[in-house]
Amino acid sequence: KEIKNAYDAEERIFKIMANLPKHCPEIVDKLKTGAFNAGVDIDVVLFVGGIHLRNLIFEELGFKIGDLDEKKNENEG
Repeated sequence: KEIKNAYDAEERIFKIMANLPKHCPEIVDKLKTGAFNAGVDIDVVLFVGGIHLRNLIFEELGFKIGDLDEKKNENEG
């Protein structure tokens, strides 16, 4: 789908990561082990993975990480 702004791109990435266990059930045991070792639940592992994925591909999507901060600052003022 067409993504028009940095916020939508970030949200799409987080949704993809949240649904990863449904589409790749073979990684669930690894996610559980990682979550247990970190003392968190799988959702946290997927969220952190989403941040990492976002940072890796954001520029390929036509955005910069700073675009997210600029939008947040506009809404605060």
